[in-house]
Amino acid sequence: MLITLKSAILKFLLWFVVLTALMALLKWGFMAYNSDIYAAYSWGQWWQVLWSGLKMDMSVAGYLTIIPGVLIIAQLWAHPRNKVIPLISKIYCWLAGVLIAGTAVADAVLYPFWGFKLDMTPLFYFSTSPSAAMASVSGWFVFLGILVWLVIGVALGFVLWYSAGCRKVKCKLERRAASTGVMVLLIAALFLPIRGSVTVSTMNPSRAYFSTDMRLNHAAVNPAFSLLYSAAHQGGDDEQFHFMDDAEAARIFAQSLRVDSIGGKVPCGNPQGVLSTPRPDIYIIILESFSAHLMPSLGGEPVTMGLDSIARSGLSFTKAFASGFRTDRAIPAILSGYPSMPTQSAMKDIARCERIPSLSQELVEEGYECAYYYGGDANFTNMLAFLRAAGFAKVVSDKDFPISERLSKWGVHDHLVLEKALQDALERHPSRHFTVIQTSSSHEPFEVPYSNPRFPDKRRNALAYTDSCVTTFVNALRKDTNWANTLVILVPDHYSVYPQGLTDPLARHHVPLVLTGGALQFKGQVDTPVDHTAIAATVLGMMGLPHDQLRFSRDAFDPGTAAAALFSSPGFFGWVTPTDTLVYDYDQRLFTISHSNDTATARRRMLATIQTLYSDFAHRQ
Repeated sequence: MLITLKSAILKFLLWFVVLTALMALLKWGFMAYNSDIYAAYSWGQWWQVLWSGLKMDMSVAGYLTIIPGVLIIAQLWAHPRNKVIPLISKIYCWLAGVLIAGTAVADAVLYPFWGFKLDMTPLFYFSTSPSAAMASVSGWFVFLGILVWLVIGVALGFVLWYSAGCRKVKCKLERRAASTGVMVLLIAALFLPIRGSVTVSTMNPSRAYFSTDMRLNHAAVNPAFSLLYSAAHQGGDDEQFHFMDDAEAARIFAQSLRVDSIGGKVPCGNPQGVLSTPRPDIYIIILESFSAHLMPSLGGEPVTMGLDSIARSGLSFTKAFASGFRTDRAIPAILSGYPSMPTQSAMKDIARCERIPSLSQELVEEGYECAYYYGGDANFTNMLAFLRAAGFAKVVSDKDFPISERLSKWGVHDHLVLEKALQDALERHPSRHFTVIQTSSSHEPFEVPYSNPRFPDKRRNALAYTDSCVTTFVNALRKDTNWANTLVILVPDHYSVYPQGLTDPLARHHVPLVLTGGALQFKGQVDTPVDHTAIAATVLGMMGLPHDQLRFSRDAFDPGTAAAALFSSPGFFGWVTPTDTLVYDYDQRLFTISHSNDTATARRRMLATIQTLYSDFAHRQ
């Protein structure tokens, strides 16, 4: 019995150890693939990545060892010549190898673009529009990625099979019950590595964090665990971000909206003097991947000089922050004044999202006609459903252009979309119009019908292309007789693809927010901290319309409203006021940046705002 039991235990342990070792070594593969990020790190730091993420690798290995444990028990009771159980074991080896390889390859490939670990976001994007989700990469890149995935998956399957899967376990009839009992105990013992401890703290991504350098922490996190953790926390995040009693959070959040609570009055004077007409035609141009780092007037490089010129002659917010990290987070923030949630997309849950009031709905009540222009697939990330619920009767997308003009991976190039929007603007009957134009050409893979000798690299060239298209559009509006009745707002959707390698959360989210138009009377620079969510309330405030229904949107021109910007990416929230700068890492549950005149109060206001946001979304049934 001891010999048989030892063979069963050995096979079980080999499954666990080999799975753990393979996933640990794949971390070095992740770092090697992203060598432009990790080449400067020492071998000691590479070993730290391996060691720090080992418990998480063991957790995933624990999950994956449950089925082999059950198969070992089945082998104890099966006929010695049974071929079904070995076949199932072999299939499981290759299936486990392919799954492990798939998460590792996807994580390594996506990380340079996104800067965070693999989660459910790619699946959400792919499920809403596969073509749009794959538009950032070439067909060859996808083919090579799939090929590498399958090669690595098959290789891992071979290792698993020949190290553990093919081992046989035999047992005499009278000893099977005892051996089975031991195996059941071993399977139950997997609870420890799966959970990560016997304390109240369970396994979570922060267990792998060992450095103040987020890139090293990201390398240590197991991508399969990150994906599973994200899937398990879809919805119900109001509990994850519950820091205090709900009534206390609501009270603190309400206080944080008042100027006498935070301090820092808006230096813009009377909001009634910002516009020359109370009901202008309004344009919002959402700039794909632009940032403050592309404009000299905001301390950046001379890349998007058209936008820079518009900012210098109009109204420019110098401390504006992108609410989130992707377009599906930006659109509700811009149009509904609803902050980005890093753990879930409001647009994914359209049943809740459509219950959030929006700027466009308020303008429809004022007799405005609302139109949205986008050169790609309007179904991507449930965009069309959100826009219809928000009151956009006219949505122009790729299907409204001839096939010959759908030349970009993202659909129609920006100059054609802006030309279409301009043509419609100049030809429509006199009325009140709210028009949103979303650009897309300055997105990976940066293939644009434009070549600027100043920018030999594709990223800056694509950004300069979109900048030239937008500048042409604004200049054409300027020449129109309706310019005196026009307000134009230009804002990026999220932080830029250039410069690469930004790790500072404030620098990554720093974006321009520019207002221009003949209806705009107030010009210059505003140093008040704002984010995307300020746009809706600020526009309504300039028009003398109420915006209490936009719960999280702050009017930047209202002296009675406290200035504050809230922004987020997977892993953290940021909070900026005239006196506070905070960054909260919610995986580690600690503040990584904390500068304030009153730290305790500032932190409670930030956490109360986050809690109120998640609670608000959870209860929009």
